[in-house]
Amino acid sequence: MARETLATVVPADQAAELRDADGAATGLEDGCATVVVGGAMRTMQSAQRKAAIVAGAYRLLAPGGRYGSHELSLRPDDLDHAGRQQVVEGLSRSIKVGAQPLTVPAWRELLEGAGFGILEVATAAMALLEPRRPVHHGGLAGAARFVANVARDRDARRRVLGMRASFRAHRDQLACGDRQRRRSCRVLRLRRP
Repeated sequence: MARETLATVVPADQAAELRDADGAATGLEDGCATVVVGGAMRTMQSAQRKAAIVAGAYRLLAPGGRYGSHELSLRPDDLDHAGRQQVVEGLSRSIKVGAQPLTVPAWRELLEGAGFGILEVATAAMALLEPRRPVHHGGLAGAARFVANVARDRDARRRVLGMRASFRAHRDQLACGDRQRRRSCRVLRLRRP
């Protein structure tokens, strides 16, 4: 998945290195990257950790560098506190992680506050565990592997079905990166000035 995402943001004629590391502590030098890609990692973090990851990405990028990411987001943009809490609690219960999705304006504020310029925002309905998604993400072979693994493991099946039920229950309040229309894995595409 990471290599596919890299291919969407780096032209084929340019050399690229894929480095899988903690977003806040990569061990790389300042300004060493022209592209940083983050995949749905900040949603599961506290506000402080989100800020540290974003600052780490900004630090890595050379001026003019690009940062691509896809994250869960809450909708509508003016979702009240009670609605937000209901979604966060439902997600956290089903995925067993303290999910903290933000609205698109809140994601923008976090990223712009770190110095990024927003190039693009694209969202779509959350459909991660809908039947067509495993085929879209991994092709028929990957989808068959996913289904076989879930069918074989009762605990995994229970967790996956629980997450899907939560995503469906909160479908009106959740959005994610729009891979269908833009063939991209990003909600936000940014540039370091």
